[in-house]
Amino acid sequence: MNEPEAIGVEILNRLASDPERLGRFIDMTGLRADTLRDIVNTPEFWAALFDYVVADEPLLIEIASEINETPDRIVAAQRKLSPPTFFE
Repeated sequence: MNEPEAIGVEILNRLASDPERLGRFIDMTGLRADTLRDIVNTPEFWAALFDYVVADEPLLIEIASEINETPDRIVAAQRKLSPPTFFE
């Protein structure tokens, strides 16, 4: 497992340990609780997870503290797993 994925697993564990956080993530991303297990191993899932956390600065800071990472390292992992889209 590479570093961004390891950070992602830690983030997912934190979200999953709090039903309110997990519910908000599911609601905001349009995922369904019953299909979460089916898509958790896809690159799109990890991109959505990081995009969700990075887009909410208070959550980013909170999660970073809980998993003993810096917000900057989480943002760097997000960039590796969810590169920017360029429009022409």
